[in-house]
Amino acid sequence: MYISAYVKNIEEGVRFCARYGITCSVVDGELVVKNPSVEYYKQFAAMEEALRKKSHLYPDHPNSNISDKGVFILTISPYDGELTEEDQKKLRRKGYDIRESGFDLYGSGTTTYVMAELVSPLDEGGVESPEV
Repeated sequence: MYISAYVKNIEEGVRFCARYGITCSVVDGELVVKNPSVEYYKQFAAMEEALRKKSHLYPDHPNSNISDKGVFILTISPYDGELTEEDQKKLRRKGYDIRESGFDLYGSGTTTYVMAELVSPLDEGGVESPEV
């Protein structure tokens, strides 16, 4: 699911990895990250399908990474389409967060969008118990 050829701008790729907590290295001019195992394929396919049905973005050059915290991250660098606020709302209702990453991984002046499953603050322990 990780296709190193989709990251043509290596410097941007290294900065992207640092931003999203993904361990990476550069070997022979290629960005190397931990390749998500096949167990993530269903999640990859579901996220791609949601993008096709619920947004104005065509998921061109889809790529996936696993953060050091175990978060599955999908990136796309579409040539056409623009992410709208309405698209973001539709995808949030489907359980996904998507946003512009600020990086050009593909290296052709295309915007790279980053997408992950929404995480409940209850899952993260981010909600404190009320004092009794």
